[in-house]
Amino acid sequence: MGAEAFKAARDFLFAHRTDYKTAHTEFRWPQLTHFNYALDWFDAELARGASASQPALNSPNALIASPTVCTRSV
Repeated sequence: MGAEAFKAARDFLFAHRTDYKTAHTEFRWPQLTHFNYALDWFDAELARGASASQPALNSPNALIASPTVCTRSV
């Protein structure tokens, strides 16, 4: 049990996003035996379909990290 249980919990919250009472009282955290967010969710789930061949940061507004060093004068 891993990504499927995580996705089911996420889908439950999305389905009840306007019904706070139901979301609050009926939501249960999934009991994950093994789950690696990077490998099981991002790599396995989000890299499917049409988006699989696109770069993760393909937006011109995406924040790109640069190897600059921030310094401060005192």
